[in-house]
Amino acid sequence: MINKVRVSEAEVKKWLYDDIRDLTETQKRWIRDEEIVRFAPFEFYKTPKRVTNVFYRFSVILLPIVWTLLMVLIPFKFLLTGKWGYDNLEWWVKWVRNCGVWT
Repeated sequence: MINKVRVSEAEVKKWLYDDIRDLTETQKRWIRDEEIVRFAPFEFYKTPKRVTNVFYRFSVILLPIVWTLLMVLIPFKFLLTGKWGYDNLEWWVKWVRNCGVWT
């Protein structure tokens, strides 16, 4: 799953206690004592909050320029190295995700 983080058992129990109002005391005790969350046949995930720096947002203006340069320079890289494309563009993916263009 993309952009999901597994939630700990304590967070799931807290969510069950706080957000589900229809739980009776017996059900709460059952969750707490019988370790229902630990031995459940499924896992809980949440979407983490993304905090981006303001400078990443301002650098959106440079994204098309850098992308154009990367595309124009691919043939020259091929002439020099014999490989088409780029091997490591993790910096590009990280930059684009932090700018909020690609999730």
